[in-house]
Amino acid sequence: MTRQQLPPAGTPLTPVERRVLTVIAQGGGRRGAAAALGTTETAVKEALARIGARLGVRTQAGMVGAAIRSGQLRVSRYAVPEPVICGCVRCETDALAGRGLPARLAADCRRRAAAA
Repeated sequence: MTRQQLPPAGTPLTPVERRVLTVIAQGGGRRGAAAALGTTETAVKEALARIGARLGVRTQAGMVGAAIRSGQLRVSRYAVPEPVICGCVRCETDALAGRGLPARLAADCRRRAAAA
């Protein structure tokens, strides 16, 4: 994408660009945004270039933050994900028995979810 094709800074985001940013804000990344929107990763990459030009930032995190601050993007509170454990027999057994690191991680996630 050339500089001439990029929109000027300060112009509002399009509905498609907002949908791309919403998926990015939820942790989907470019590949996740492409799958969620039924498009290609290249199209999402081009949309992110346009979003960055409109908002005057380069990183995806910066785009999400700038869009939220400008009121162009609203995201709901994030659900706290379940803890990731390795899946070996020992971790699975400890998690089911409520002991060890897996149990501490699960308890911490529940505590954070309750505080949110």
